[in-house]
Amino acid sequence: MDRRSEGRRHSGRATAVAALVGVGWALCPCALAAAGPEAKLPRMQTPYYWLYANLDKPLLQETSARLTAVAREYHRRTKGFKGAVTERMPVYLFNTKEDYLAAGAPEGSQGFYANGPILAYWDQKDTNRIWEVLQHECFHQFVWQAIGGHWPIWLNEGMATYFEQGLWTGDGFVTGIIPANRLRHVKRMINEKKIRPFQDFMLMDTRTWNQTQGDDMWLNYCQAWSIVHYLLHGGDARNRDLLERYMKLAAELPDADWRRRQADLPRRVFGTGLAKLQESWATWWLAATEELCADLRAEAAVSALTCFLARAHLAGMRFADADEFLQAARDGKLPSAPKDRDDLWLPPGLLKSHLDAAAKLTDWRLGKKGGLPALRATFGGNLYLVGSFELKRGKPLDVTVERQPALAPSPAKAK
Repeated sequence: MDRRSEGRRHSGRATAVAALVGVGWALCPCALAAAGPEAKLPRMQTPYYWLYANLDKPLLQETSARLTAVAREYHRRTKGFKGAVTERMPVYLFNTKEDYLAAGAPEGSQGFYANGPILAYWDQKDTNRIWEVLQHECFHQFVWQAIGGHWPIWLNEGMATYFEQGLWTGDGFVTGIIPANRLRHVKRMINEKKIRPFQDFMLMDTRTWNQTQGDDMWLNYCQAWSIVHYLLHGGDARNRDLLERYMKLAAELPDADWRRRQADLPRRVFGTGLAKLQESWATWWLAATEELCADLRAEAAVSALTCFLARAHLAGMRFADADEFLQAARDGKLPSAPKDRDDLWLPPGLLKSHLDAAAKLTDWRLGKKGGLPALRATFGGNLYLVGSFELKRGKPLDVTVERQPALAPSPAKAK
């Protein structure tokens, strides 16, 4: 598959993957320990993964930090399901496409997961793409190990693509982002009548999905993502409950007769309202703009700044007010990690990537919450975003951003 087809194949059940792409190690997560290009890669232990990669130290640190945040986010999001990820998952990150393919990945992909190791390669022509690929493939891993069951392909890929778009803030992610290119493609699909009827789309099996080529594959991913996004963020809030029910019913499907039962899920969840759902989905997307997620980008900026505020506090830095803190951020004077806390390291580029969004917020304040410094900013004149953190011995930093009406008292009171 080429870049437009998302650069990956669906992981699927192990037996199905072995039949489709012929990867003999799909049944065994440890099989890549055998000799091959992957055997040349240095191994790094992270809290949740074994990372095999030949990268310089800053990139290796950033990859470790991102994977750790990804795992914590997915652990949090999958707590309501029966399974759990209890062992470190191997991730192989190759510098060349040749080594990536030689390790067993399918031609045309950039990331691959088949109920074993995650494989990905660093495309030097698009260095930012690797982070989206890893977020996507790591979600497939959590579906397989923590959720289980028999998720239909549209749901599995739609959710993975939804989390792929998440903005990393340091100690977490903000999801619900609408990328400009996906928004354009969804609108084009609707206007050009290239949308598959929801009833048919939700019944597509893994083999049919993986056999789709070129632009049609890209359209599959866009449609799956757009359905998930709409159910989570568009229109009637009850849609979120419907999506949650769909996920739980799919996770509970027994191994016996699962295909027939999976095909009955659209009717069980949406009843006779699937055509009406498709109509409301199309209306919502045609009216959608990137500004729909402007508040989420602002939230991500406050979260990222709060992550660096926490590290500065642990390093002994104190600020008289928000202006002094923000100036230190712009001048690159905030530490990437406190002394002797390499586990908290964050790349300086992460802070820089959120400063443009932070500049669009107003009325920044530096106050206190729980005896620790807290940030507050105003978005759009009517919403406070309050970033705070907690320090718990032996546990990772817990950074949160609360939303409050701008007229309500803020817990981050100005000094």
